[in-house]
Parts: sequence; structure tokens; C-alpha cells
Amino acid sequence: MVVEYVHAANSIDFLFQNRILDHQDASVLQRQDDPQQQCRYLLLLLHTSENPSAFVELWRAVKREPYLQWLVDRIEDQLIRLDPMGM
Repeated sequence: MVVEYVHAANSIDFLFQNRILDHQDASVLQRQDDPQQQCRYLLLLLHTSENPSAFVELWRAVKREPYLQWLVDRIEDQLIRLDPMGM
């Protein structure tokens, strides 16, 4: 499934405030005109980051976006199916 129309600016700000992204990376991301390219670059940065909290903080950022609640619900449903006792 491809998620379209993500407004990554709020998540980028959140990740910057929580010191997951540095100033340079946040600036480069904010200058991206294409939202899909912006999201790809953000995921690439997080994937190559040496910060062990990168995806935890991304999850927290996504959970703060009301328009992505359907995605949060879907991921949590999958997690419960994978490990019903761990959730």
C-alpha cells in the first residue's frame, strides 16, 4: 500500500525538535517541492541514521497526525496479529 498526500512538514519539525534530524537535514527536507520525494528522503535519512530512536520517534510523529489515524490503526492491527500477547 502506498500512502499518498502525507504532509511531512509536521513530522519533520517533530523529529528535528526531538533531535532525530539535524538542522541541515531538516532544511533540505523542508525545501523539497515534491511531497512523495520528501517522504522518501526522510525515510532514507532515518534508515541510515545511527540514532536507535529514529523510527520510534517517527512512529510518535505519525501518531500525532489525525489524518493518519487509519494508518496507525492498520499497523497496530498487524502488530497484534503478529504477536497477540506482546501488544
